[in-house]
Amino acid sequence: MKKKNTFLTVITNSNMEKFGIGDYLRIISFLPNLNFKKIFWISDKKIHPFIKLSDRIDKIIDIKNPKKKTYFN
Repeated sequence: MKKKNTFLTVITNSNMEKFGIGDYLRIISFLPNLNFKKIFWISDKKIHPFIKLSDRIDKIIDIKNPKKKTYFN
């Protein structure tokens, strides 16, 4: 079966959501099981140090930075 979706974008804002750090770590550790070619993570800077622990996330983008609109290139 050929996979059509090659990109996965995770958008989260820890200021608006009630997730704890452990929940984000569970999500980050599960992402490699989804077998996407590229994984992009868009969030506020509070979570960026935890995202950098994963080597499967290809690009980390700050949610408050509107200049980064071409992250799929």
